Amino acid sequence: MKPSLRLPAHRPYPGFLRLHLMGLAGLATLFTLPAAHAAPSTADNRLDPLTVEADKKDDDYSVQTARTATRTDVPIQETPLSIQVVPKEIIEDQNATRLKDVYRNVSGVAPVKTEGRGIQFEDAYVRGFSQRLSIDGVQLYTMPTLNLAGIERVEVLKGPSSALYGAMEPGGMVNALAKTAEFNSRSSLYGEVGSFDSYRAGVDLGWTANDDIALRFIGDYHDSDTFRDFLDYRSILVAPSLTWKISDDTRLTTWMWYQNLDRPVDNGVAFSPMGYPVGPITRNLTGSRHHNQEIEDSVFSAQIDHEVNESFSVRARALVHHFRGENDAFRWSPGAGNNVNAYLDASIFGNWEYDFIADALWKFELGPTSHQVLAGFEFDRTDYTYQRLTSSRFPVSIFQPIEPAGPLVLTPGNFRQNVVTETWSGYLQDQIDAMDDRLHILVGGRVDWVDQYSRPFSTGIESWQEDTGLTGRGGVVYDLTPCLSVFGNASRSFNPNNAGSNIGIGGETIDPTTGIQYEVGTKYSAFEDRLSMTAAVYQITKDNVPVSDPYNPGFVVNGGELRSSGFEFDVLGKITPNLQLIGSYAYTDTEVLNSTSLPVGARFANIPLHSGSLWLKYDFTSGPLQGFGMGAGVFAASAKSGDNNGSFDLPGYARIDLAAWYRTELAHGQDLKFQVNVMNALDRTYYESSTSTASVQPGTPLAATARCTLTF
Repeated sequence: MKPSLRLPAHRPYPGFLRLHLMGLAGLATLFTLPAAHAAPSTADNRLDPLTVEADKKDDDYSVQTARTATRTDVPIQETPLSIQVVPKEIIEDQNATRLKDVYRNVSGVAPVKTEGRGIQFEDAYVRGFSQRLSIDGVQLYTMPTLNLAGIERVEVLKGPSSALYGAMEPGGMVNALAKTAEFNSRSSLYGEVGSFDSYRAGVDLGWTANDDIALRFIGDYHDSDTFRDFLDYRSILVAPSLTWKISDDTRLTTWMWYQNLDRPVDNGVAFSPMGYPVGPITRNLTGSRHHNQEIEDSVFSAQIDHEVNESFSVRARALVHHFRGENDAFRWSPGAGNNVNAYLDASIFGNWEYDFIADALWKFELGPTSHQVLAGFEFDRTDYTYQRLTSSRFPVSIFQPIEPAGPLVLTPGNFRQNVVTETWSGYLQDQIDAMDDRLHILVGGRVDWVDQYSRPFSTGIESWQEDTGLTGRGGVVYDLTPCLSVFGNASRSFNPNNAGSNIGIGGETIDPTTGIQYEVGTKYSAFEDRLSMTAAVYQITKDNVPVSDPYNPGFVVNGGELRSSGFEFDVLGKITPNLQLIGSYAYTDTEVLNSTSLPVGARFANIPLHSGSLWLKYDFTSGPLQGFGMGAGVFAASAKSGDNNGSFDLPGYARIDLAAWYRTELAHGQDLKFQVNVMNALDRTYYESSTSTASVQPGTPLAATARCTLTF
């Protein structure tokens, strides 16, 4: 029988025993695989790092591989899943400053409104379901707003990912990959000014020593007001990294982020109870004080890769994440009539996360088929503490707001607590090529043992919860021609409910939510694989959603069922040596199938039925305009429900962005680039997301930035 989790110091702690047993089992698996007898291969078969090393031109949008889908370097065209990539070249050309400005380029992904919540996490809706951000394949429980200066690329995997990554929502995952030290890197310095008194400066410095050690240091400082009254922003990023080729067969990669953020807590604007905007998008209902959140966040990762022989390689990686945030901000929720209920929030949040993963890749041939078998285990621990201090609630008019007068007395809130989660996991995956490399099959599964401990400080009542998840996925790609293929897949998800909440009438915990997806589609590549397109139709059903117990108020039962289905299209790459693009379209039909908490038949909040984007880039490489370039894009969405009850809608919109740049080479080989970006060039008023009529997030109005970058 699996032992129970007992996390307080006075209780036994068998979790580490289980970790040791799994570690021994994993090592036994690694060293008993018949690697020495595998068929030789002419390819480089080492297990590729999860980080990305530059292997293409600095301005090239084309992407052939994405490691998020399989944890290996199999080409996207041979992967029977929908996986989209936004490389750093697009991030730089669009001068994206927020993660939601990056994934708006991908079909079926929409922002979650977190600006007015206790912590501003980097959450996203993928195919209708909210998902936390992953960093290099690790889903982090408390990841604040990212400084994109440290990001190499963003990969979006559509559909359930639990068969490889564990407990997640069924829509998919957004995975940000860190910039790491490279052996072919250059250094750069940059400075930027922009609208709303925005100033930015940074460095990206690289060194190499004896072709064995590469070092990199990224530093970025950003200070800005915003278009919202009384709200400003400051960010400091320090990101060193090291890559060490210990031998021809062994490589160590380490990197670290340290972020210091002073961010606004932005509740957004209010709509009337009838669902119409009230006042300008600049208005802040509670005046000039108490609007910020101070955050210190650090991530450290160390990974070692070793190639045992041409067919067998192993990898181990440890990641540590520490988060601390402190609020000094007014927050509010819907109130009576034309008021919101406001209160002062001085909560403190702290979190330590530890993740260790070890796996092995064995490549071999069996008859007419070739295989890549990935086997591994993972341990993850999260220790989250929430100390809540709030004032009593008071009404604020949405039509004639008045700055609250003090003093405001702070008292401990009811939701102060400590939550500790530990997960032990093992996974197995096989990628099979057959029929002269025209048929590609993916099968895999994972088992997760999740133990949770929760203790609210207000009551001191301890809760323990254990859940087990067994998930799998399978898919097939068939190449009709060298450029055109068809694919299909089925996959399952698993996600436990939080300990100490969602309790049944008998005190029992509620079963984890589960999901299943069915998807079929086609992939097309053109211009010698420089341009890739993916089109897919899918259906995801999420079951075991906790809903209110209709016979016992205050308790819940597993009775909810949600569905998301639709069509998606993505295109990325280079049409000519001068013209490149990224584009997307999504039709996302969401529906509540069964619930006592939500209206049956209602659409999910913040998910438009239609959404899409198109960004084009053109560089002049000859003639009198040589060195000049330009970009233009449109990002659009139809109307969407503003809350889960369907009580009001956010209107549709189309936003146009523009960019222009000039590159020149200086006398000593340095490159100098001047770039201007204009966001929302037509100054359209639009609304990105909401939680209720009291808290709607408006989009940025007309804004511009000018940047100068020196590369050497």
